[in-house]
Amino acid sequence: MLFFSEIYGLSSQDVVYMASPLTFDPSVVEIFTTLSCGATLLILDELMRLRSQQLAMLLTDVHHVTVLQVMMMMIMMMTIMMLRARVLVSTEFHGK
Repeated sequence: MLFFSEIYGLSSQDVVYMASPLTFDPSVVEIFTTLSCGATLLILDELMRLRSQQLAMLLTDVHHVTVLQVMMMMIMMMTIMMLRARVLVSTEFHGK
């Protein structure tokens, strides 16, 4: 586990989002790598993980996640949702 924390440069200042379900073997690596270096492990319920817009805000604005190991498609979905929420729906865009 220390090998992974060294590769990622994890420290006690990091917040790691656990994207893998507990039933998936790599989740064990995420858990113990994070905890072995004193970092914070963020675990969200399945319902919240399926809500891209809320998930993106939680990861960036609320929990300030520093390590995110997910598939590229998830990053793309969260980016699109954040753009919609922050740019397209802003009051400046609507001229108010």
